[in-house]
Amino acid sequence: MSKLNLTPSFIAMICIGLMSCGGGSSHAAPQAMSAAAQVWDPSFHDVTLSASGSQSCATCHNPERAHAGVDGRAVPLGGAAFNPPGFCNAPSLRYLAQNPAYFFDDEGTPTGGFNRDGRAQSLAEQARRPLSAAHEMANASAANVVNKLQSASYVEEFRAAFGADVFTDADTAFAGPLSALEKYQQERPEFNPFTSKYDYFLKGQSRLSDREIRGLALFNGSLPLFTNFTYDNVGVPRNLDIPAPIARTS
Repeated sequence: MSKLNLTPSFIAMICIGLMSCGGGSSHAAPQAMSAAAQVWDPSFHDVTLSASGSQSCATCHNPERAHAGVDGRAVPLGGAAFNPPGFCNAPSLRYLAQNPAYFFDDEGTPTGGFNRDGRAQSLAEQARRPLSAAHEMANASAANVVNKLQSASYVEEFRAAFGADVFTDADTAFAGPLSALEKYQQERPEFNPFTSKYDYFLKGQSRLSDREIRGLALFNGSLPLFTNFTYDNVGVPRNLDIPAPIARTS
């Protein structure tokens, strides 16, 4: 194997090439959150939106743990009695706002989307499932969620964001929290922090060591997300601590 010739000019060429590919522009300067995003801030931690009164979005997606599960179980518990196990562990919500809608690429590879199988086309559509799934927040209907929102401490902020007559129709009102959660994940900085050393390097705010430069020369990547959004079977065996049937994937 030949040795890499990491001259200063070669290193500069790598850095310039990465920046020209858009690596440094993938995260814009933070902007003020919209009213919809702000109203979901208290909602994200509101356990009263669940049938059990013991589960919020943050229960399974803890902000202090990269918005992922932290209870040590193979899968989280949920449901009306806060005891039925889920089918998969709670993944991190970080960087999901970057996902494209589900599509097949030029080679026919399934790409993008939300949920583990891409079934949801947007963050708003994805948010519908945990609010109603029997093993998660277990609300019986959209009207059930809306009734709880009307009793929430932040109901006036909700009306301010979505209109004074938002509760006139249950389906319209239910679309409000779904939209709010989507905006929350898109606009709240901690969901899209881009704070790794590599991110800082792309923004010209950090320098790589010689060893890191050698690794970068081998990888020569340009997208800080390090994903092509496709689905791959990596051959991980089934976790026998998960009681769900093998056929269930999410």
